[in-house]
Formats: sequence, structure tokens, C-alpha cells
Amino acid sequence: MPKANTDCIIIKNIQAYSKLGVFDYERELGQSLLVDLELELDLEEAGLSDKVSDSVDYAAVSLAIRGLAQSKEYLLIEHLAREIITMLFSKFDKLEGVLVEVKKTIVNAQQFSGEPSIRLYRSRL
Repeated sequence: MPKANTDCIIIKNIQAYSKLGVFDYERELGQSLLVDLELELDLEEAGLSDKVSDSVDYAAVSLAIRGLAQSKEYLLIEHLAREIITMLFSKFDKLEGVLVEVKKTIVNAQQFSGEPSIRLYRSRL
């Protein structure tokens, strides 16, 4: 998990849609998702320069996540969360760590009641 005194960009409630679910009918209907992120990186240079090139463009992050979620079918949100982290590390080399939480906003499974989410943390080290 991110350390208390680590620089982070925090993005909450990225809205995404995915053909996601264990059951065929879940993937047919698709799932509405919310993605929260904590992106660890050194923000000192960006704070001095006032240039987005010294940081991570959170609009680009949001678009990349939405594109990934729609790019293929997933059985588990665990798999999607892992792929989000892998993709972010490959696209944004300034990132040192990523905490991602993927939440299903509506569960299309008759036998389940609740709001499931998955939280994963990975560091580049």
C-alpha cells in the first residue's frame, strides 16, 4: 500500500463499462464499473515546473482505463484490475506504484446482493 508520505495523484470514480462476469448473461449485459486510483510518483519536478510532462496526465489515464475495460471480455474483476496496473506501468514510466480499486456498480447476478470491489497494489520495484 502507498506510504503515508508518498506523493500521489488520486483519481476517483472513473466510469467504465466492460463485458465482465463469470456467467455468460453477465457478459452479455455488461457491467458498469467505477475505478479509483492512487498513482505513486515523485511530484516534486511537476510542482516546480508547472508542466504536465513532469507528472502523469490523468485525462490520459482515464481514457486508457476506459479503453482497456471495453477492449475484451473478462470473467473476474481481479483480472481487469491486474491488467489496469500492467497497462498503466507500460504507458506511464514515471509511475512508481499503483493502487487500483475496481467496483461493480450494478451486479447482474441474481444470487448476489451487494457492491463488490477489488483493490490491488503493485509497485514497480
